[in-house]
This record gives sequence, structure tokens and C-alpha cells, in this order.
Amino acid sequence: MKMIIKLIIPIMVSILSFTVGFADCAESYAESNDDMIQAEKNLNEERNELIIQYKENCLSKDLLDVKISSKLTHKDKLRSNIEIVSLDKDIKPEDAISELRKDEHVLYVEENIKLNLHAVPNDPMYSAQWGLKKIMAEEGWALASSAKKTVVVAVIDSGVDMNHPDLKNRIASGGYNFILNNSYINDINGHGTEVSGVIAAETNNNAGIAGVAGNLDIKILPLITADFRGNSFLTDLLEAIDYAIEENVDVINISMGGTEPSNIEKAAIQEAIKNGIVVVASAGNSGKSTYEYPASYDNVISVGSISESNIRSDFSNYNDKLDLVAPGESIYTCEKGGNYDECAGTSFSAPMVSGVAAILKAIDNTLSPSQIENIIETSAIDQGSAGKDNDYGYGVLNLYNAVKKVADITAEIPVTGINLDKESIRLTVGDKETLRVTISPSNASNQAISWASDNPSVASVDSNGVVTAIGAGNAIITVITADGGKTATCNVIIAGNNILLSEVPASVVLTAGGTQRLSICAEPADAKISYKTSNSKVATVTSAGLITAKKQGNATITVTGKKAGYNSQKKSISITVNAKKEIKKIIVEPKSLKLKIGENAVLKTTGIYNDGTEEDITSQVTYNYCNKKAFTIEDGMIIAKSAGSVRIYVKYGKLSKSVMIKVSN
Repeated sequence: MKMIIKLIIPIMVSILSFTVGFADCAESYAESNDDMIQAEKNLNEERNELIIQYKENCLSKDLLDVKISSKLTHKDKLRSNIEIVSLDKDIKPEDAISELRKDEHVLYVEENIKLNLHAVPNDPMYSAQWGLKKIMAEEGWALASSAKKTVVVAVIDSGVDMNHPDLKNRIASGGYNFILNNSYINDINGHGTEVSGVIAAETNNNAGIAGVAGNLDIKILPLITADFRGNSFLTDLLEAIDYAIEENVDVINISMGGTEPSNIEKAAIQEAIKNGIVVVASAGNSGKSTYEYPASYDNVISVGSISESNIRSDFSNYNDKLDLVAPGESIYTCEKGGNYDECAGTSFSAPMVSGVAAILKAIDNTLSPSQIENIIETSAIDQGSAGKDNDYGYGVLNLYNAVKKVADITAEIPVTGINLDKESIRLTVGDKETLRVTISPSNASNQAISWASDNPSVASVDSNGVVTAIGAGNAIITVITADGGKTATCNVIIAGNNILLSEVPASVVLTAGGTQRLSICAEPADAKISYKTSNSKVATVTSAGLITAKKQGNATITVTGKKAGYNSQKKSISITVNAKKEIKKIIVEPKSLKLKIGENAVLKTTGIYNDGTEEDITSQVTYNYCNKKAFTIEDGMIIAKSAGSVRIYVKYGKLSKSVMIKVSN
């Protein structure tokens, strides 16, 4: 029997109003929960169901080849290729699974098994919340106090007491009940409230306890898959994981499991991790070395339990999949109904790790699930045999060490890039303009920069990025980061008595028949720009700068800028014209065919271009032949109809090839 210590919180209101208000609340709460319990009873009796994941070429049981498919009834779709089916009463699940695995369309088929919450009874024997002291929560909170990001932890469990004084401000919108397929998320069983309290019970609110999250903005997204008895079906868990991905949560806590692995469940969890979600699960309470799932899947953080004296709890599972341990005995936490109780089980060790993972995300939301797992494991206090072992994994969870590791990682943030607000500016002699810098990331540790001009006689730049126009001409202003030597440049054009031409390409490459318009700028802007080609047979150019490629060869286009009172400027553009790509030859394969009536074959036509490249042009050719009764041909496919010999001509433009086709009986 579970022993419970209840801590009733005094509320400073009048006795009369408290009594009436509490009675009304309790009555509606009971009525609502009674209805939900009855609804769950109706839905959660033993389900004779299978989960089928199909291969890409099949999306429904209706396409299965095995005879047993007629004994299956569609119930629901989890994804486009995952279907829940119920079995006829006379069919055993193991027989159906064996038969379905023979079907080539089936990737996986599994029974819709039950999972159980990981809580065990225990007598109270330790002072309240020794676990937070064990993981050095207060020291960790002090280091993490500047973290501002809101983090969401999806608690896949039995729901949450939405009116609990320590949780009502910690609940994210969008919670869902996957048993009843509605938004009723109030906790009937109580386990989900207890798990949520460990993670996020409000701190410094003059009520009850503190969660691992402390004062950070960490919310709980309650996703109900466990009924009032504490049982959860695999299909509900799969839907909850997909929903958590859609809601873009940061952490998933799963304080439940079973001994049977599921390929479909494993794939769903890996998809969550791929989407940047940290997945934490309790290792199990059988006190054995057996694997429980989902805790034992790769990349899931598997958490066992220890007592206050750092000894592995008798009930805590131990194996080579265990990642670390956390306090899991005499854990004070929230209880449904607004109270508090003392709990034990790996169910309450896992949320401690989930709380730490959430804090790390709040400090640095760029951390990946693998990085967070590594930080939590390498910051744990080694226990048992030196290094990782089956009893304690990497050791005992330590919030302070984990936060310090992130602080050390983020202490020196390197510069990854730099940009200027302008790529080009035009000034007249005597003008000044300030260039503004953006360093990436914006919180880079060392933001020192330096400036340089490649032509100080034209433009100078000071330490604040102020460019001064000295004389006519062009200059490149460069800004350089002290960290990493990242650079950005700005082209500066200073107008004087010389015409300045810019945006003039050094070369242009075209194919015969192609065109390109030049977009050349002059300083001053009203200077006249003219163009001249050296070889009009290769390329011509209009007064507006439109180049037309005539034939293969090379030419030079001279650009001239003129204005009265200014020195003109000329610039040259090298023009290369390549021959127009054309098919010069076709090849038809095979060169001859012998078919029997009813047989078919394909004539493939390949075009050889003038540059030596090839292309399949079967769909672009035409066919000429006399005996239309002997065969038909379309897009290269020949179907023999009657006996005879026919020569067929394959044509592409002016090109032609012939093929002799003989059809016999």
C-alpha cells in the first residue's frame, strides 16, 4: 500500500467562502472525473488490436495479399502508412502477426500492447525534497538565472491537476487526451500531476514545493495516454509523440514503459529526437537487469533511481542501456486535488532529468538532443564502479555541473561572419559616409574589428567606419574581425573630373543567338555611355547596351563614358560566343528486330549534339513505314500484330535512320 504524507496549504480567506468554494469545486471535479473514468473503462478494456506499418507501395489492409486481411477491421490511421486494425474474436494476435509478416507489403506488424506507469509504494522516511539538494539545484539555479527562453516539456502520462496552486501557472496551452480524443487533460490517476510537480512546481510562490525548473519559464504540456488505472496503450503513446513533434516541444518525459520493444515506437521516438526534442524515460521498477522501453532505445536518456545515501534503489532497473540515476525515493511532489504526497519510483527520477534538460534548453536553445545528453552524462557524479556501469550509468544527476558545462561552452562564442549595410557607395570629394557593421552571431564574445582602405588617396576610413572621399577614383573599404579574421567589403566610387564607369563585367559568355543587356553605371550619372564591338560577325551591341551573339568566336566590346568638361573613360569587355547546341546525328537501337505476333520491344533513339553530349530523344522522333498491319509503334514501343517484314524510318528533323523489323507467327 502506498503511504502518503499530505501537506495542506493554508489559504488566507474567510472560512465561509473557502468552505463553499471548495465544496463546489470538489463536487464538479468528482462528477467530471467520474464521467471520464467511465468513458475510459468503455474504451480501455483489453483491445484485440494490431498496429501495421506498411511499405511505401501499400497504404491500407485492403491491398494485402494474405487471406487473413478479411479478418481485419480498420480502426484508425496513426500516419499515412501506419494503420490500427482490430481482429475478429476468433483470431489470436500471434497468429495474425505471423500471417501478416508473410505479406510483402508489410514492414512491421505489432500488437497494441499496454504500457504501465513506473511508480512504486514507499513509506515516508526522508525530509522533504532532499533530491533537489542532492542534484545541487540551488547552485544550478543561481548560474541559470539569466535564462529567459520559454521551454516546453511534454509529459506523456495521465494528465495534470489544472487547479493545483503549484502547477496552474506552469501549464502550456494545447494539452490533449489521446484516450478520449479531446482536450480534457485533468488528471484522474494522479501520476501525471506527480511527475509534472517534480519538473516544474512553481518556486518562491509561498506554496508547497519547488520543481527542478526553479524560477525559469518552463511549462508542462500534458498529453494523456494513461487511464485512471495507470495503463497506456502503445497507439496512444505513438499519437502523443507525433503530437509533441507538431507542437515543437523541447523535451518529452515518459515515466512509463513495457518490456516489449516496438519498431514503430522506436521510429516515432527517433523522429522526435531528429526534430530536436530531448526524450527522457524512466528505466523501470522491476529491480532487474531487463530492458524496458522506450528507455532502452538508442538516444533516449534512460534514468534509474537512487536513495538519499546514493545507493541504487532496490526497485530500480539496471543494465547497459541505463544512462544515469537521479533521486527516486521519498520524493515530495504535487498530488491531484491541490495537495502533496511522497512518492518513489523511476517515474520521479526521470522528470528530474527532464527538468535539467529543460534548463539547459532555456540557457541555450541551439543545443541538440545529443549535446544535452552528453552534457547531462558527463556532468553526473560518478557512482559505483569507475566510469559508466550498469547500476548507475554515468552517475548521479547534478544540475549545477550541467549548467556550468553549458556556461563554459557558451562563455566564448566565436564570430562566424560579418556584413556591412552597403556593398557600394558613391561620393563626391569631401563627402563623408558611415558604414554600419553586423557581426554574427550577435552575442559573439569578441566583437573587435579593424578597418582598411586599399586606396587611401581616393577614400580613407577611420576606426568608426566613417569613409571620407579624398580624390576621384575607386577604393575598396574592408572591415576585419579580430576573432577569426572574417571580412566584408564596400566598393567606394569618388567622382571628380574623370568619368567613372562601374558595374562593367570583365567578360561575357553567350551561345549563338543569345542576348545579354549590360547595366553599366557612370559618375556623374548624366555622362553619355557608348558601346562598340570589334567583330560584328561574332557579336553586336546596341546603343542601349544589348549584346546579341551571332556565331561562334571571340570579340571585344569597348564601353566609353563621356561628358563635356570631364576626362572620358574606356573599359573593355571580352565576349565569347559558343556554337548553338544542336543535334547532328541520331542513333537508333537495335538496328534490326525479329518479333513474334504479340511480342513487343522498344526502339531507343539517342541524339548526339555538336558538343559530343547525348540525349534520349525517343519521345521526340516520328516513324514512317508502309505495312501498318504488321505492328504498331508509339514513343518507341513496338507491338507485333501480324506476320511480315517492314522497314521503318525513324526521323528527327532532317535526320533519319532505318530499322528492319520482321514479324513471324
